[in-house]
Amino acid sequence: MMNILFFVKTVIMTIALVLVLQIRVGEQSLEAHSIDWVQSSSVIAPLNSMAHGAAKFIHDVSTTARAAIEKQLNLKAKPNSPSN
Repeated sequence: MMNILFFVKTVIMTIALVLVLQIRVGEQSLEAHSIDWVQSSSVIAPLNSMAHGAAKFIHDVSTTARAAIEKQLNLKAKPNSPSN
């Protein structure tokens, strides 16, 4: 029962937050103001740099792993030639 109440309260709070963010202040909504504020924050540049590095790391690891797996599969797929 507590899980259902938590879910209902969370849905109500989410709907309320979305509705509040649609209020216009000047030419923009509060949502647009908050997005502009987050994008101009001094914290974003290091986070973008860190995310770029993490994406490159994941790409490099997956490329290396795929190459190693393909190499192993190619070695197993080659038939052994009889030595005469």
